[in-house]
Amino acid sequence: MEDIIISDINYLHGVSGTGLFLTEKRENYVDANVMRVSPSFFRFMNIGIISGNEQKTLGEMIIDEVLAKRINKDIQLGKVLYDYNKGYTLVGISAPFVSSNYSGRELNGFMFIPSDFSDYIGHCYVKCYANRLKEAVSSIKSVMKDALPESIEVSVPTMMDDIYEEHALEFKLRGIVLFMSIIALIISVLGIYSAITLDTEYRRKEMAIRKINGAGVRQIVLIFARLYIVLVIVTVAIAFPIVEFLLRMFSNIYYSFIDTGILFYGGILLFVVLLITLTVYVRIRNIARINPAEIIKSE
Repeated sequence: MEDIIISDINYLHGVSGTGLFLTEKRENYVDANVMRVSPSFFRFMNIGIISGNEQKTLGEMIIDEVLAKRINKDIQLGKVLYDYNKGYTLVGISAPFVSSNYSGRELNGFMFIPSDFSDYIGHCYVKCYANRLKEAVSSIKSVMKDALPESIEVSVPTMMDDIYEEHALEFKLRGIVLFMSIIALIISVLGIYSAITLDTEYRRKEMAIRKINGAGVRQIVLIFARLYIVLVIVTVAIAFPIVEFLLRMFSNIYYSFIDTGILFYGGILLFVVLLITLTVYVRIRNIARINPAEIIKSE
């Protein structure tokens, strides 16, 4: 195991408290999420410190970049900020902290106050080395079984398990969309193959005459390919704007979403073009290699 931190809450399901005051008299209230954290919290969670440094004493605190911007003034390191209980000296500003991808609380930002959790421990997070998860889980279960009564069932969920639980609907939806996409691609490929087969069979005599007149495989392929190039362009012009509109609407539910930029649509377009090209080329290659004499005899 690489590192261990303790917490009063599950980081994906809540906060330690709410509320930030800019003055000692508890005036100038600002909505903020309060998180009690262990000293090594930021290193453990790979959250960068944008300015200042991590807490070194129980009287120091850090706020994230979202909250710093919401305070709506040039917040200075060294300023004392207050929760409901006491004041803390601001020693650093961290990168934004995301505890739930479709919860609105991230919009308020976070303030991190240090704690030794001498009053209450709700969770213990363990970071293991790469590719050592099974060994770490087995070791933790062994310790827990020795410490707890046999009647208590030992369970060691990972943070990824919490993410799957939190976003169960999205993971199920991903599977459904992936399955339907594969079915749609199979139907499309079969449809394209059928269309090009009918087209090439119908124009066999034309291709034979073109070959007699000196047309090569490349020229014959281009004759058929033009139609499908136009179909791809028209499909992209219609489908991509619709997809972008639907994804933009869907993304409003979440704090962060997939990047739907040039690489996203370019990758989809490249995959579809390669799939169609392969399907069309296999059939056209056969018609381009026909013997004109045999076609004319059959006619």
